[in-house]
Amino acid sequence: MASEKTSTPFPGVRFRYHKTRKFNGSLDKYFFIRYHVDGKLKEEGIGWASEGWNAKKASMELSGLKKAHLTGEGPQTLHEKRQLAKDIKEAEVAELKRKAKENISFEVYFSDNYFPTSQAEKKKG
Repeated sequence: MASEKTSTPFPGVRFRYHKTRKFNGSLDKYFFIRYHVDGKLKEEGIGWASEGWNAKKASMELSGLKKAHLTGEGPQTLHEKRQLAKDIKEAEVAELKRKAKENISFEVYFSDNYFPTSQAEKKKG
């Protein structure tokens, strides 16, 4: 029962039960979506019921991916969508670090970086 996947009333959405993990008095469910991309069947895990996923929500996510595949706009697979979100987050972090580095005052740079380095590297006298 724990590893076999069960269909839902929503096409392309399946789930499996966790062996021991409980949620709302029964075994937790892990949802999968199935679809074709470039003639190949893809099945990707989407999330646990305890994390807020259900068959209807998974079906809506699947329809969004199918629409993106038809129109060619946006990520066409769940993997692409996750990678895009990761790239955006990394870019935001890099931008924050760059701004923090740019906004350093001369006084702070002098006292924290230049002066200690110059004292350690210069010859005495």
